[in-house]
Amino acid sequence: MRGIRSLGVYTTALSKTINFLGLDDSLLASDQWMWNDGFCDRQANNQAENPLAPRNHTRLKAARWIDPQFTHITASPMHHDVLSTCGDKADSFNSARDWAAQKYQWAGYFAVYSFTGNNDPRWQCDVWVASDGYYVLARD
Repeated sequence: MRGIRSLGVYTTALSKTINFLGLDDSLLASDQWMWNDGFCDRQANNQAENPLAPRNHTRLKAARWIDPQFTHITASPMHHDVLSTCGDKADSFNSARDWAAQKYQWAGYFAVYSFTGNNDPRWQCDVWVASDGYYVLARD
């Protein structure tokens, strides 16, 4: 039985990322720093399907604050990596997110798309890659 609004709790989110999505520890990845309630913090975990690309990859970070509507939130910026001349790079910020959202929806979780407007491209080694500006809030 799932706990009410427990999916956003960091330990639960990490467990689901490993056991449900199949993304295990990825030590072969660079760090990412996430803006969180006025601070910039390093991610807590790197999780990926494989040690090397191609792979779905994410980094997890628990939020400092507790949202009154959703109780807890854990950030997990998913993306798909491919091998390139400069290592692995993201070739999509949408496909891994959609893959995870669909898995959660099929299992009976809510996975709601929300538009942030953050669709500025990011330089990925030798190409600009942009998100469609949506994130998915997955919850039970």
